[in-house]
Amino acid sequence: MIYGRIFDSIFQDPYLLKNSYNNIIKEKFKDTFSEGVVLKKLPPDHEALAKKIADYSSLFVSAWEGLLEDFESGVVYPNNEAELRNFLVAKCVELMSQKKFDLPYQIRIEDAKIYGEERADLTLGKLEEMNTRCVTVEIKYFPKPNEIISDFEKLQKYISKDKLVRAYFVALADISLRGKIIPETLGITKNQIKWYQIKAPHSERTKVALLIEMY
Repeated sequence: MIYGRIFDSIFQDPYLLKNSYNNIIKEKFKDTFSEGVVLKKLPPDHEALAKKIADYSSLFVSAWEGLLEDFESGVVYPNNEAELRNFLVAKCVELMSQKKFDLPYQIRIEDAKIYGEERADLTLGKLEEMNTRCVTVEIKYFPKPNEIISDFEKLQKYISKDKLVRAYFVALADISLRGKIIPETLGITKNQIKWYQIKAPHSERTKVALLIEMY
């Protein structure tokens, strides 16, 4: 995906942001250009579009890590995937309120907009200019490695079709999972995968949480 790799750097410099994102848009909509001539109208306000994607991406990662902090402090203890998703949605809404995101909050569960017949576990931010969402998330609770690979390949398929802008796979799992997921076998870099070692106050067994970022 052509968006995510440069977001972290381009927002440090407004001039770099403008020129980099304009180039991204030209690549994304390359069928609209012919020898520098615009053949079709491009999405307006490129900088605002890039900022919106980055804002929702940052919010989601903060929400996930905030949920893990709540887990470790004993505030929440999800017992299944539905509870994990609900706690994550609640944390997203909490942060949207704190950061004064526009109302109504652009967050959906079981979103059929992305895949068609299949449903995305969670999406954030409407991206009407590209007929998609800013962030798409798949969530798993104590998954087996093949379940992770299945969701990962689904996200990868839709990214390759340019139907997703930024996607995340997150999971709460047994610590034994860590040695079974190797970035290279998934075709991603080590920078795209993040492990968290966590332990609830009333639990003797350490668990891990996983976040994979895809673009």
